[in-house]
Amino acid sequence: NRKLVIGIIGAVKAGKSSFLNALLFDGEQYLPKAITPSTATLTKISYSDTPKAVIHFFDKDDWNQIERNVEIYEEKLNEAYNKNERKNNERNKSNEIRNNQPRKMFSRDEFEIKRFRVDYREERVLSAVELKKMASSKSVLKYLGEYVELKGDIISQLNDYIAANGKFTSIVKNVELMVDNKNLRGIEIIDTPGLCDPVVSRGQKTKEELHNCDVVFLLSSVCEFLPADTINLMINSLPSAGVDEVIVVGSRFDDGITDDKGGNFLEKAKKTKIACEKTFTKNMEIIKEFGHSNPIIAKIEKSNRLYISSTCYV
Repeated sequence: NRKLVIGIIGAVKAGKSSFLNALLFDGEQYLPKAITPSTATLTKISYSDTPKAVIHFFDKDDWNQIERNVEIYEEKLNEAYNKNERKNNERNKSNEIRNNQPRKMFSRDEFEIKRFRVDYREERVLSAVELKKMASSKSVLKYLGEYVELKGDIISQLNDYIAANGKFTSIVKNVELMVDNKNLRGIEIIDTPGLCDPVVSRGQKTKEELHNCDVVFLLSSVCEFLPADTINLMINSLPSAGVDEVIVVGSRFDDGITDDKGGNFLEKAKKTKIACEKTFTKNMEIIKEFGHSNPIIAKIEKSNRLYISSTCYV
């Protein structure tokens, strides 16, 4: 006497939006694709004979956390730049004594792009920097803590809120999408922003929603099929109780096939699937060697593996 709740989870660029567009909307670009973790958002999709969307924005506490992470980034950048400058000055003094050419000094912006961003790996901090940059127009920040309801032609309006270059994308926390699609009767779909959400509050909201899921689809591109670190992230993201079944989906199957230059199409497809199965078995063994006790591991291991291409479907 309740809806079947299905969760969609996977890394950014695993093809979650393309999968749902093909599955629910006949391949029409209803759900914009997320380009980076910070442009992804939590979306709940359900049936309604009167289509509408409710967009919830970050509140002021959420944005303060983003601002703090930007400050951390600036501090780390300044520290690294000043250290690099001191080293360069010392080398140039040494070069001057030896009558060698002085070493070229990077500007701060050049150093950030060519040196600092190459090695810096704090995804949450980097995402905050991107969100702050996207919200360069302070006019959008006046909507923090509010929500907006869309009606009529929802598709054209959604781009402003969840597309990579949308006017309000930087402040969107989650979206409730109700569509007139009979396939969704009795079903609710939770489309997650991706593993290891860089925005703390949104990541917590995703985990809360996943607790309500009966079944979860784990999407992973066949070009790098479920590496051990990704499985680890999934284990940490999924609740240990509540999820009855896990279905592993090898997405972007066409990319995997085109990577293999030998044989005809059917032979290449078969070889790609066999390679994915071997990778899956190997990575699950690696995970189990670490002694994880989370029952979700057994559900992932017993899962059906489906291999799909949303692009070829369209």
